[in-house]
This record gives sequence, structure tokens and C-alpha cells, in this order.
Amino acid sequence: MRILFFTYPSWNHPAIGSNVQGLIKGFEELGHTVILCFINDVSSLRQAADMIYVEKSLDFTIGMNNFGMNMLSQQPETPHVSVLLDEPFNNHCIGYEAPLPKHLITYLDRSDNDILKYIFSLPKYVSKYKKHTLFMPLGGGMNKQPEERCYDIVYSSGFWPIDDVPSWKKTDSDINNTRLLSILDDALYLMQNFPVNVRDAFKESLKSRGMYDEEYLHICLPYFWRVLSYAKPWRKIETVKKLAATGRTIHLIGNGSPSGSWKDYVSGKNVIFHGALMFDETLKIIGNSKILVTDEACFNDGAHDRVFTGMLNGAAVVAEYSSYLDEQFTNQEDIFFYDWQHTDEHLGIVHKLLDDDDFRLSAVKKAYNIAINGHTWTNRAKKILDTLAILYDIK
Repeated sequence: MRILFFTYPSWNHPAIGSNVQGLIKGFEELGHTVILCFINDVSSLRQAADMIYVEKSLDFTIGMNNFGMNMLSQQPETPHVSVLLDEPFNNHCIGYEAPLPKHLITYLDRSDNDILKYIFSLPKYVSKYKKHTLFMPLGGGMNKQPEERCYDIVYSSGFWPIDDVPSWKKTDSDINNTRLLSILDDALYLMQNFPVNVRDAFKESLKSRGMYDEEYLHICLPYFWRVLSYAKPWRKIETVKKLAATGRTIHLIGNGSPSGSWKDYVSGKNVIFHGALMFDETLKIIGNSKILVTDEACFNDGAHDRVFTGMLNGAAVVAEYSSYLDEQFTNQEDIFFYDWQHTDEHLGIVHKLLDDDDFRLSAVKKAYNIAINGHTWTNRAKKILDTLAILYDIK
């Protein structure tokens, strides 16, 4: 099978490049040929155009988010796969809605399927072509370096700095509807106290007002990003603060974006700051850690790839609760969940994991066996191929 992958020759991002490389490797391990099209290179784009429109020699094309959309504006018959890297209502996750005759879109949280269906029903996105969707969390990355386990606890995540209050509470807010403001307030409260995603937080906020019809949720969709952009970094910061309070040594990777530092939010002799690292460097540290603690980036009915990366590299994973992960793993046996009601108590598991090697290693072994058989990039590549075979009869 010949697959054209839209990408860049290099990435100035700590994780996106690793996801691209992981998926490419997954297809190759399944015996397929992956051809790269660098979207910032004119000659590469011309060669791709020949393969798509003239030779028609490709089985399908693929790209992250909107990658490849400009090239495919002439609507070729070759199927295209858009791999979403975040929520479909994230302001930075755009372009995948372009009309294509054969288009598969993957998403990271199961609630996103309803959101995508609504987005594609909007007049500006309606076309004669049906879009297909596939729930597919990103795959985990694996480290080839020796495992020394010299880091007790690792937390790895970038974030953007937040103010004391969310944007809609500021005096210069563009939202003047006080009743709408109260819905946003309640949705944020739910996300700060329960392990729910943005869609479910809004849904519950509306239900408390007797608004059960999906129409109310759709009206609120433009405000999902407002809540997500505050709740997401808030959860990261709170997780790190709670970890620091355990007194155990924490290795903290990442910086604030576009500016800021973890040092602005957490301190202590037990917190070691590594700053922003590229994925390969991060992977080495995770591969030498005893525990990886991770939030779910609000994918509370899905999964963040850090969960699988930790497991595939022999770390015990302490993760923010996700109903999807709860189906895949067994709490207190191969994964250790924390939520926003009992955060201190749940994160206290780090003491037992660090003090009882037999307990930790037993959990690590069980988690690795599940992750290696179901959550690598090769697994994800196979899932895409299986779906394309059903949709478009690609052998």
C-alpha cells in the first residue's frame, strides 16, 4: 500500500513531531510504503500533486489536523485521513472540515463525535460529501535507552499561563449576557471539581436549568473554547501543586506558552525544573522514571498519549480519571486514577509506589502488557487501515 503523509521536514514542537514519526513507523511496521510530502516545499508539493491527480498511484493520504487540505482542494477521489491532535473546538485545531469526497477524521475523546456531527451539519460546512469519523487516541512512544529508574516522579506538560479569573469574568469581557455567564461559571466549576470533559460540563450545567435539548448545547458550543482554555491549564497547575505537596521529588518538564514558567506556580526543594524539552529528551526521562503523573488534557472520555507512553516505558502511571481508560485498565492494579474531589488522597498513592517496589513493578508489568498489545502507534495505524477498508474497500 502507498500512503502519502503531509508533514514538515522538522518540527519546533515538543510532541507533534513524535506523533507524526510514530504513525509513519506504525504504517511501515505493517509493511506499507509511506511517502512524505513536505507542505513547505514547492517541489515536494508538485510531486505529491502528480501522484494524487495524474498518476493516481496512492491508496490514501494522511495529515495531522488540516495538513494537506490546500493540496486536496481539487477534491481528489483518493481518500484522506485527518488525525486531530486536540478537541475539534480548540481554536488551534482547524481546517479539517474542508469538503473532500472521501474523508476520515479521527478524534481523541468520545464526546467529540457528537460535536463533529453538529459542526458538519452547519450550513457553512454542509457538502454533498459525507465525512466519516473514528475515535482514536494517539499512540504511545517507546524509548530505546537503558532503564535506570533514577527519577522518582515525572510530570511532563506545557501549559499557558492563566489569570486569577477566566476571561469572561473580566471587566472587558465581550460577553454581556449574565445568564450565559452563569452557565460558563457552572461548567468551569464542574471541571474544577469533577473529572469531566468540556462537553459534559456544559451538558450538566444546562440540565440543571432544565435545558435538555441538544439545541442548547449547540448554542453554547462557541464558548467551549473559553472554558477549555482556562480549565486545561488550571488542572495542570493544580496537579503539580498537589504533587509538590507530597514532599516527594518531582521532575517537572515543560514551560508556559507563549511565555511563563512552572516556577511561577510551584516551588519547593523537592521540585526539579527541566524546562521545555523536545520529545526525545522527555522520552529518555520518562524511560528512567518510576512514576509518570499525567492529566488528561480534558479528554475525560478519551485519553492522552502520555498515559500509554509512560506504560510502554516501564513507569507506573498515575492519571487523571477517564471513563475510557477505566474500561481499558483496572484502577489500583495497572493504573492509578485521581480526580478533582479526592485529589490529595488519590495522589498519595505515589508514596506506596515509591516505597513498595514489588507493588509498583507488578502494576508496571500489567500495564505494559495491555499497552503494547493495544496502544502503540502500530495499533493505531492498523485501526486506520481497518476503517478505510470498511469505508472505501481499500485492501
